[in-house]
Amino acid sequence: MATLKVQISGGTTWELETAYSNKIALLEMPKNISLKPKNIYSHSWFDENGDDEYIPQTLYYEPVTIAMKFGARVDNPSSVGTLRATVKDFLDAISGKVFSFYAPGYGIGRKDCRLESISEDAAYHNLPIAGGNTYEEQLVFTVNVKINDPYTPITL
Repeated sequence: MATLKVQISGGTTWELETAYSNKIALLEMPKNISLKPKNIYSHSWFDENGDDEYIPQTLYYEPVTIAMKFGARVDNPSSVGTLRATVKDFLDAISGKVFSFYAPGYGIGRKDCRLESISEDAAYHNLPIAGGNTYEEQLVFTVNVKINDPYTPITL
């Protein structure tokens, strides 16, 4: 599991694991963010190879959507309501807001992000805890985040 730091619209920065008492964490995200330049004018001539392209002095990039997989857990399987409430609280914290994030384990941070969608691939897992007959309930879900400034790296 990786650490994730979040800052909502220039407010205070919070660490995901600390804010949710280690009950929710980033499991995986892309190791790099692909950039696609926008507004590159080109013209193709039928009697010539390739294209004639005008490349501006400053390149600007298309927004990028990345998938971030999270895991939420509770120690007691009878606390599924608590698990759902934790996930809802996290999604409410980033829904409808512009935020920045930084994942130190990946060395990736971006600003001007927003929640684009929540994937339908969420799955519950009832995992045994080592050394006993107790189980940990875990929900793994994927959040699609739109990054409107995919070029500028940040740290929080």
